[in-house]
Amino acid sequence: MQSDKRTASIRALAGLLCEVPARDDFLFWHIINTRGYLRSAQNVMIVEPYSDGSTMRRLAHGIDHLTRTDGDDVVRDDLCVLLSELFHSADVALASFLNRYMRGRGHVKWRSADVWLRDLDVVLDSMAEREDIRELRRGWLVSDDLPVQPGIELRVASPVG
Repeated sequence: MQSDKRTASIRALAGLLCEVPARDDFLFWHIINTRGYLRSAQNVMIVEPYSDGSTMRRLAHGIDHLTRTDGDDVVRDDLCVLLSELFHSADVALASFLNRYMRGRGHVKWRSADVWLRDLDVVLDSMAEREDIRELRRGWLVSDDLPVQPGIELRVASPVG
């Protein structure tokens, strides 16, 4: 059973995510994911509908668990980590992009990026797992994007016998 605080944080996060474009706005999520807002608008290009789609799959999977009463807290925590990576509140260029994009797309209820990013930080902090647990997971979980250390060759072992 979840605590009332955790349930309130989940609802708050869901509400914040309702304020930004959904998965059908590939341009928005591509720009956020690739930090395209740091480049001029003429230099932002999507080659495929959404790169390899891994960020979209992670977002969709996390939001699925966020919105289910029986959602997995580990998946929800991973969503929080992903959102922390995508939305850096101290990034002035991101705030400027969010305001321009949201207003340009006719989101009349958009408050401001500064407010939205601050609220997101508060919610993510309230849902954050302990730092020592997060560090342990980072050290032990295998990831496809981890670089191989120089001088180490990885081989698939052949079966014995």
